[in-house]
Amino acid sequence: MVPDSAPSSHPISVDVERPEDISGLFDTISYRKGSSINYMMENFMGRNDKGEKNFNEGIKMYIDDYVYNNAEMIDLFDSLNKAAPDGMNVTEIMLTWTKQMGFPYVNVSRDKDNNLVIKQDRFLRGKKEKSTDCDSALIPLLR
Repeated sequence: MVPDSAPSSHPISVDVERPEDISGLFDTISYRKGSSINYMMENFMGRNDKGEKNFNEGIKMYIDDYVYNNAEMIDLFDSLNKAAPDGMNVTEIMLTWTKQMGFPYVNVSRDKDNNLVIKQDRFLRGKKEKSTDCDSALIPLLR
């Protein structure tokens, strides 16, 4: 998470204009953040009636559908959506994590009426001021 907390970070998913740009995108941020968000979705998607992980079922569908074809990131999300519990939009959640750089810092407090107040900012290592250069990530907390 350290490289992704730097102001010079990059999103996991970026448009590539030239072939020589591709090698620079396969770095620690891509692999570690990618595995972290997959792990997050695996746990959030839960298990089906047979006790199997919904995430694994979605991965199996994705592999079966694209075994001899080209695929894009959205194709993976579509397969995960098919395996997800009703009402869960995997694509919506995952796009907030793959299309923006960094990761969220969530602050939970209570107001004067004892209501929970939840605020989200981008976590930047070594900076005390808040970042305003990223949108909110959808963070699955409860299912």
